[in-house]
Amino acid sequence: MRNDLIPGVVILLQKQWRGYICRQKYKKMRAALILMEYYKRYKRRIYIKQLERTFRNAKNLRGYGKTLPWPRENFAVRHVVPALRNMYARWWAWMILRAIPREDWPQLRLKVRACGNFCNLSLLT
Repeated sequence: MRNDLIPGVVILLQKQWRGYICRQKYKKMRAALILMEYYKRYKRRIYIKQLERTFRNAKNLRGYGKTLPWPRENFAVRHVVPALRNMYARWWAWMILRAIPREDWPQLRLKVRACGNFCNLSLLT
C-alpha cells in the first residue's frame, strides 16, 4: 500500500518544486525588465534635458538655432529623434514665417513654388 503511494507523492513534490523554481526565475526576469525600463526612462530624460539645454536660447539666436549641434542620440530615443527633429523644423519654419503677414502667405507660397520649378528644387510638394 505504501509503495503504491510513494510515486504519487514524489511526482507531487517534483511538481511543487519545479513550480517554485519557475516562479523564482519569473521574479528575477521581471525585476530585470523593470530595471531595463527604468534605465530607458533615465536615458530618455537625460536626452530631453540635453535638448532643452542646447536649444534653450534658440529663440533669441539669429538663425533660431539652425546651426546648433543636436545631442548624440542613444538607444532609448533613437525611434523618437526623427519626430523631435520634425517638431523643431516646424517650429523653425513658424519662427521664420511669423514675421510675414498672413495675407502675404499665398503670394509667398507661389514664389517658393516658382523658385522650386526654375531652380529645379522641390521645396513644397
